[in-house]
Amino acid sequence: MTLNADDPRSRLFPPLITLVSVLIGVGVQRLHPLWLAGTVGRWIGGVLIAGAVALGVWSVLTFRKAGTTPHPRGEVSAFVTLGPFGFSRNPMYLTNVLVQIGIAFLLDNTWILILAPVTWLLLDRIVIAGEERYLASKYGRAFDEYRQRVRRWL
Repeated sequence: MTLNADDPRSRLFPPLITLVSVLIGVGVQRLHPLWLAGTVGRWIGGVLIAGAVALGVWSVLTFRKAGTTPHPRGEVSAFVTLGPFGFSRNPMYLTNVLVQIGIAFLLDNTWILILAPVTWLLLDRIVIAGEERYLASKYGRAFDEYRQRVRRWL
């Protein structure tokens, strides 16, 4: 799936942003350990990851049910506003950030948690901003009304 030159969507693959942040956090932890929450944190991390995965699966299934692709560079064939998209315009990207925070707790790694705002910022300002320009050009007023009704994250 390739983007043409007029497509405002980012060429960054969103899960890769999360993965790179986690890997950087793991690397920095080896050099300068900053522990987070110990055993309790592992439970918190497990719950966060389980909830995030459930949200991600729900989001993908909602896209598939609507007959469109969840791939961020794919051809959008339906404007989805139901399911998790009724309370967040970007539940899949929310999933990415929540998984990263969960991994930070699970691995007892403060660096991964420190990098979560960087992940959020890259997703918000680069990936989502481009996707929203794309959706606004494709769906016009319907997307503008949706954007007024539903928050970008939560």
